[in-house]
Amino acid sequence: MLAGDSASVNELKMYVMGLGDGMLFLNTQAKANKAPLYCQPPKLALALENYLDIINQQLSGLPEVEQSRLDVIPLGAVLLRGLQVTFPCK
Repeated sequence: MLAGDSASVNELKMYVMGLGDGMLFLNTQAKANKAPLYCQPPKLALALENYLDIINQQLSGLPEVEQSRLDVIPLGAVLLRGLQVTFPCK
């Protein structure tokens, strides 16, 4: 997922970290309303590498038809789905 010049890679890293921070905030608000989107263990802090791994796992699991359309799939949706799969609420 991380290929290209160093400026582009750094921009992508900042973007993914921002998505992760946004998901954490969104989920905190959802938990306050008793409807969490995903159930990350309370003492587990996710870092950039975790978010990248989750995104890569989701993208590699897409059907071939969808993999040809990666440029139109919102990365935030991929991360949210990955967090839901990785940390399901029971």
